[in-house]
Amino acid sequence: MPYTYNMNSRTRVTWAALCLAMAACFATGFQGPQAAADQPIDVSTLTNLAEQGNASAQLTLGLMYDEGLGVAKNDAEAVKWFRLAAEQGNASAQFNLGNMYERGRGVAKDDAEAVKWFRLAADQGNAFAQFNLGVMYAEGQGVAKDDAGAVKWFRLAAAQGNARAQFSLGFMYAIGRGVAKNDAEAVKWYRLAGAQGNAFAQLNLGFMYANGEGVAKNDAEAVKWYRLAAEQGDASAQFLLSGMHSLGDGTPQDFVQAYAWASIAAAGGHAQARERRDFLSKEMTREQIAEAQAISAKFKPRLFVPSATEPVPEQPATTTATGTGFFVSPDGHLITADHVIAERTQIRVRTQRGEFPARVVRRDPANDLAVLKVEGTFAALHVLGSGRLRPADRVFTIGFPNPGLQGFAPKFSSGEVAALSGPGDDPRFIQISVPIQPGNSGGPLVNAAGSVVGVVTGKLDSIKTLKVTGQIPENVNYAIKGTILLGLLEAVPGLTDTAPQAQANASTPSMNSADTAKAVEAATVLIIVR
Repeated sequence: MPYTYNMNSRTRVTWAALCLAMAACFATGFQGPQAAADQPIDVSTLTNLAEQGNASAQLTLGLMYDEGLGVAKNDAEAVKWFRLAAEQGNASAQFNLGNMYERGRGVAKDDAEAVKWFRLAADQGNAFAQFNLGVMYAEGQGVAKDDAGAVKWFRLAAAQGNARAQFSLGFMYAIGRGVAKNDAEAVKWYRLAGAQGNAFAQLNLGFMYANGEGVAKNDAEAVKWYRLAAEQGDASAQFLLSGMHSLGDGTPQDFVQAYAWASIAAAGGHAQARERRDFLSKEMTREQIAEAQAISAKFKPRLFVPSATEPVPEQPATTTATGTGFFVSPDGHLITADHVIAERTQIRVRTQRGEFPARVVRRDPANDLAVLKVEGTFAALHVLGSGRLRPADRVFTIGFPNPGLQGFAPKFSSGEVAALSGPGDDPRFIQISVPIQPGNSGGPLVNAAGSVVGVVTGKLDSIKTLKVTGQIPENVNYAIKGTILLGLLEAVPGLTDTAPQAQANASTPSMNSADTAKAVEAATVLIIVR
């Protein structure tokens, strides 16, 4: 089974770039956590932050040393920084540390240690770790071989859009490992992975169409999927595509194309391709052979580009940005931070009931607020003015920080009101000690009774503060006041008529904290923007 479960270098560099962008967020001044700027990274300052215990900085340094980005490549240093961040619970660092143990880079190879760290990251929703853990169970590496366990982890990663997990889950269904054999389910998962460019899935999906397994036999569809895999350099797909051309199955019979693909497959190491090419040459003119040889000589594998007829399924992992929002009326009005949706062409909202398109109803860039609308009926939160807030009041937020790294499950974070004003004593803001990260922007700041008293918008710039004061600020974060939000809601016709009404005493807890958090979570959504 071709489990190619370690990320390729291109994926790792892209992921590292994402973490560098997170680090750049520290240098952007008072902005929303999502608004990371493309700025050069000061390695010495980043190292200082990491040495102070900042997990994001530790992760970033680990990735930089792992890839040799801005520093000399050093596996041992990468392991050091990954471990420090991993021990603080950073899921991305846990995944990377597991990878280092699994491959024996910067540390002695130890599959059991790899499984340990993959599991910690997987339990937090990290799709890469879930996939790798599935592979370890399937192969019996560092853990007892367990096909059902492998299927469990493949399914969790596949549901998050991980193409390799989707292919692997499809394969398990196709051969009946760890799950009842089901060709239709295999086709379903192969299609999802194939649409994202997974060549193994494209090859297997072509085979399913060619043989009518799990789907109606369709040679033209088989040719289509074989070609997609073949053009990416898969020798088996190239050989099978050659056969379709030679027989005229699903495509006009064409010995030139058949010879060319057989020759390309032979160059790629396919054992039977040379024999087919030699057989075809007996049926071809010298001119046809020369044409086929010219075609094969020019062949270069290409990266998969989705076509208009087979689009990549929409997955949060392919988005340009994410944030958090929350419903303020049962008919689908919701709030987020304006910088999350500014200048975006497509906005989608992921709720507990599924994903929906959203439209912008009203923006307030000056106060970093926006009102969106989704069609449907949803649980909503009551918005309270900020007049009753006092320093030291307990508040919390639920949101989706760094979903590409931490997973797509909502995260709870609590703290206190630190001050009733923001940067430079700006009266529109509340200073809070609630920890926030990129992706928390637009989330509800909620009191003990479950009423919204603010909207999470930003944090104090760590690096600028360090340069000015010599100290790193700890948990200096901000939310726009509920009073400001109420003013915006009143400007939307009919919205306040449907908004939830205040309780008798909206500042007094009416249920235990777990129930309150659950109710807030039901009304909180992931904002996906492109």
